[in-house]
Amino acid sequence: MNEAAPRASARLKVQKMIDRPCITRGSLSAFAFNLGPALAGLRATLVAAAGIVTLVSLPGWLRALESAPFPIPALRSVGPAAAPAQMAASLPQKDALRYQALADFLAKRYRVSSDSLERFVRLAYAAGHSTQLDPLLILAVMAVESSFNPIAESVMGAKGLMQIIPEYHKDKLRSAHGGEVNVLDPEVNIVAGAKVLREYATRTDEDLTAALRLYGGTGQDPHNPYAARVLSERQRLEQIVRKVQDRRVVHGDRSAGKV
Repeated sequence: MNEAAPRASARLKVQKMIDRPCITRGSLSAFAFNLGPALAGLRATLVAAAGIVTLVSLPGWLRALESAPFPIPALRSVGPAAAPAQMAASLPQKDALRYQALADFLAKRYRVSSDSLERFVRLAYAAGHSTQLDPLLILAVMAVESSFNPIAESVMGAKGLMQIIPEYHKDKLRSAHGGEVNVLDPEVNIVAGAKVLREYATRTDEDLTAALRLYGGTGQDPHNPYAARVLSERQRLEQIVRKVQDRRVVHGDRSAGKV
């Protein structure tokens, strides 16, 4: 009798253990099946959030393309800022072949409209004339800085063809009446960039390499390729101009002026 009691107690404990709910493969499958829709919803939420983060982190000029037509219509400037456009329009017609050749070359190289490039070329020549800078150097800076994208914007706040940072060059972005001008206007941007480059060239005693390092914000680091890239681009443009001049000589046009 004494031995039967412990055995009965042991059997009762074993029965309770058998009756206790336990996690089986079937229960796990059912749990996963019920959890599936919730996980799918969570995944969709995470994908949407990642898309928003990606869009916010895009460079400014790419975000601008979503909301602005290309190219942005240029806003007319008032006062001295409008002079380069008038000067570009009055440039000698005999130079039209040179401008067109440069525009065609740059349009193919940077995949930009030839008409837009011809306007930029004319504005660069006008700005070069007014600042006593080589217009091909101005075009080379545009090529390296923005690849001729008039609405380009860097993470540092540099804007437009010449990548002007407005807060650093407010004096060059004022109209004759003291009002602000549109820094993305190609005319305004090219003139402001040319003035900045002229200022740096004067400061460095016409040392173009040093001036370009200042313009590109690279300091005096001799290993930074910025200045070399600009000067190399200018050499390519000089070759285009020389070809045009050679064709003029072949056709008897001895009146071609100096670039």
